[in-house]
Amino acid sequence: ITLTATQVCWNITYSNLATPTGFHIHGPAGVGQNAAVLIGFTTPASSPASGCVSVAAATIAQVRQAPTTHSLNTHTPEFPVAAIRGPVSTAVPCPATDP
Repeated sequence: ITLTATQVCWNITYSNLATPTGFHIHGPAGVGQNAAVLIGFTTPASSPASGCVSVAAATIAQVRQAPTTHSLNTHTPEFPVAAIRGPVSTAVPCPATDP
């Protein structure tokens, strides 16, 4: 994912999964805790997929301030809790302004 001032953009590639039923960022939450959907994405119909959604600047700031308390989830009929789940990382710097 890439965070700008008012957008979250994503590129996702997956295999060996049924068509996703949900794709979004949950948070904030501690390790082992669940959290509500914070940022919803357009659910990909196939892989690879990409897109962007507009998000309030305050929400993006919240993710930037504590990225590891947020997780990116992909849900499928077989795995309704999460087929793919991982913490948001700060490994790649994110631009602070829109392109």
